[in-house]
Amino acid sequence: MTFQMGRQKTGGRKIGTPNKSTQLLKEAILQAFQDKGGISYLKELPDNLFIQLLTKILPRNLPQEFSEDIKPVELYIRGFSDPESIKRREQLDFDAKTKAYKEIFKEKSN
Repeated sequence: MTFQMGRQKTGGRKIGTPNKSTQLLKEAILQAFQDKGGISYLKELPDNLFIQLLTKILPRNLPQEFSEDIKPVELYIRGFSDPESIKRREQLDFDAKTKAYKEIFKEKSN
């Protein structure tokens, strides 16, 4: 019998049932985290590792609509995304591009 759209599910795992090995791995990771010291271990991590961890666990797609109780939050990580660092990085990028263009035009004019 070939697959037919709309046919009722008749076998296999129920929808939403986690894979046993995935569940065991999650439990092992949580246990290792607790053994390392839990939250106090996270506080001791260097900033660059903590930022990498945040980027792995934060949701990639945020909901488009917010209720009145939930307000969007801006996260500034000093040296990475604060307004002054962004301006400084943009200026450095602009300076580097300007220098590169000057060198290109200098070569063409010779």
